[in-house]
Amino acid sequence: MGSFVSFLKGKKNYQNTLIANPKFPPCSSFNPTFTQVKTEIDKLLTNALSGKISVKKVDISGHSMGGILARYHINEKGNENVNRLITCNTPHWGSSLAGTLDKTMDTRCSSF
Repeated sequence: MGSFVSFLKGKKNYQNTLIANPKFPPCSSFNPTFTQVKTEIDKLLTNALSGKISVKKVDISGHSMGGILARYHINEKGNENVNRLITCNTPHWGSSLAGTLDKTMDTRCSSF
């Protein structure tokens, strides 16, 4: 997503304060990172209003787990603040390796 963010920031009609690129900790679960999606949306809307830009909704582009978290946010909280969700390489139907990796990730992720 880094190059996509750079692309948007290079456009004259996008201000840096109107683009978020949140970093999620590795091996994070849905609970703490799910609330971060709402926090980022609220921050973007606040930044827009403080810049005297009238906006009520945001567009979200999510990659991998970011797409899952954004979709989860929309399903749980509704889409009142989301205009559009675009996902890339997001495993919406899970992964065949998820069950196998889940057993080994607990020990690996505790080191982060």
